Amino acid sequence: NIYLIDASNELNSSNLVSLSAQPQHIIETKINTSLNFAINSAIINLKKNLLITRETILVNGQISILGTNYFLYIDFVQLSFYPPFGIGINTTYFSDGCSCENHNGCPRSAVVFEFNETSTFENIPGMMFDCLPLDGALASSFECFYDSWCLSLIQNVSKSNMRSEPLHSQSRFGHNTTLKTLLDELMIEQLTMTVVFSSYYSICNPKYCTYSYTHRFDILFIITFTASAFGGISVVLIFIAPLLIKLAYWIVTLRKRNNSLGIHNTNQSINPLRFIITRRFNLRLTIQNLLQNLNLFNSSSQNPSVIQRERFTTPNQTKIIIITNTTQDEYEQLWNLHSDTLYCPSSEITIPYSNFIQIIPIFHQLCSSMFISPEWFDELSHAMVVDIYQYSQFAGTIGAHYFKGLAAFCSIAEQAVNNSYRLFSAKTFISDRILPKNIFDNEVKILVDTFNESTFSELYRTFSLTRVAVETNPFASRIGQQVTFLVDNEYQIKIESGQIENQRMKAPGAPPCTCLLPDDDCYAYAYVYSFTETFDMTKINGLLIKCFSTESTLFSTLECWYNHSCVELVRMHYIMNGVTNIIDIAPLDENLPSKFSINDTIEVLTNALLLENFTINISYDQYYAKCAPLSCIYTIEETFDFIFLITSILAIYAVLNKIFRLTLPFIVQLTLIIWNRIRKENSPPNQSTHILEDTQHNSKLSK
Repeated sequence: NIYLIDASNELNSSNLVSLSAQPQHIIETKINTSLNFAINSAIINLKKNLLITRETILVNGQISILGTNYFLYIDFVQLSFYPPFGIGINTTYFSDGCSCENHNGCPRSAVVFEFNETSTFENIPGMMFDCLPLDGALASSFECFYDSWCLSLIQNVSKSNMRSEPLHSQSRFGHNTTLKTLLDELMIEQLTMTVVFSSYYSICNPKYCTYSYTHRFDILFIITFTASAFGGISVVLIFIAPLLIKLAYWIVTLRKRNNSLGIHNTNQSINPLRFIITRRFNLRLTIQNLLQNLNLFNSSSQNPSVIQRERFTTPNQTKIIIITNTTQDEYEQLWNLHSDTLYCPSSEITIPYSNFIQIIPIFHQLCSSMFISPEWFDELSHAMVVDIYQYSQFAGTIGAHYFKGLAAFCSIAEQAVNNSYRLFSAKTFISDRILPKNIFDNEVKILVDTFNESTFSELYRTFSLTRVAVETNPFASRIGQQVTFLVDNEYQIKIESGQIENQRMKAPGAPPCTCLLPDDDCYAYAYVYSFTETFDMTKINGLLIKCFSTESTLFSTLECWYNHSCVELVRMHYIMNGVTNIIDIAPLDENLPSKFSINDTIEVLTNALLLENFTINISYDQYYAKCAPLSCIYTIEETFDFIFLITSILAIYAVLNKIFRLTLPFIVQLTLIIWNRIRKENSPPNQSTHILEDTQHNSKLSK
């Protein structure tokens, strides 16, 4: 529930950012994407915390209070002496030979012992037992809790007075679903989300909306426009033609008068050519001023900037160009030419990052070596007979746990990177239009950089908290560094703080270190016996012994494991300790390129997630193929060509004039015929008789 609440809080604290109001389907898509990401983040955080907790318990060899993984014992030899003497800690072994030193534990069905007439063991359906109670719980299912008999069996054994009802069978999970699987789903049966679009719209509350549409001229409009243009030209010519004729007649008359008088003094006479040029110039200025101040917008604004913008827009015309099924090459060409107005709507508004981004981590060679394989450190655990008086002796104390620590840090780092990449891949790239390659590359680079930073910071924060929790809450350990168990003089079991003592490896007179006061300088060098006649101790280069196995591993280096002689020294030491099946292991290759030094501590490597590098593949081609637009639209602005307009109007006028000359007589005759026929059909018969009589009477009088 805590992780689900965190996911809900994360979703509620996120903001929808957009410059304009979005349609409902886009809002729902964004919210669904955010919700899925929040839930996936919660699941990954839960898995990460479980992994770190489990690995920390295993590496430090912590003892379960249930006695499932280790048990205390007193050597019979020590019983012959007077106390105080130490109590040893040994690993739990099972009849099938499985040891709790195994990295994967010893899972098996849980049983209960019934005190009845037969006193038999009963298997509990779905319930598992393991060395770590955490592992047993995760491997178990709730099968027993659906059965009344099984549930009563557990209640009887637990001596509980509370009687619980069996679980209901209505669930999307099966009865045999393990707790681990349930946790992977955050135990969610059903998740309902409702998007109230009206609330979103009321909050955004856009001040205005704009839209555009494409409209073609219809036939009726063309005919009307043509007739109007013809009528307008006719009216204009009716008024202009007499003036043009008078002007031409006046110019001719004036020229004849000048020729007849012989006036050659141009300073005192009127030069008609200059007069015409002056009038033309003034007319051009008038027309130019009229066109410059022409404003076709019906605006009552008195704002000079608005008026100026309207005047500027009037002589311009905008053309909208639509290109369907635009290929990537065509898009790049269009972007280079019309980047300011190009709009190519994406066929897919949201696409996962995984469709065009691939990140391949390259880890340190340690994480692919045999040093972290269970075949190696599980075999070493057979030599784990703890010498409580020699905590710096490598094989007898932390040996197997040291390599378990290396394996744990590699596992944690790999899972952290893979989980972060899984979350990153699940994120969606949201864009309503195709982005050009340069902008796309910049945005993706920011996304990848954010992925790197978040991956490192998240694991570092979680792991640091775990280390602090372990150090401030000393647990009893199989290795016996944190605390030791003793039998005092009164034969009482006493728990004392562990100490790091190896005076032969420390400065003379140096006080022992106590694990009650954690100190970075409190450590001893790890050593192995040389098994010579003098049983000399040989220091293992780079290996330190501290109060906690995790700290011992983190403060050590890999220096020894690059050296073949050092590796063989440790192998021979284990062979002498009875590990006969130890595998032959090759040292790390110091010739492989690495950003880490041989002398870097494991803590330095872990803080860097043991990552050597990332191989990042970004495919713009795949992005474009996934979001390929059905069409692209761009606009171009052109200055209105008045010469073209006048030429077109004159051409239309000339064509219409010829058409009307040919068709007008026929149209007039046809109209008169129709009109006369209508009059005849509508006039009464007697009226025609009276008309005839009147006509005859008038003819007689005239005679």
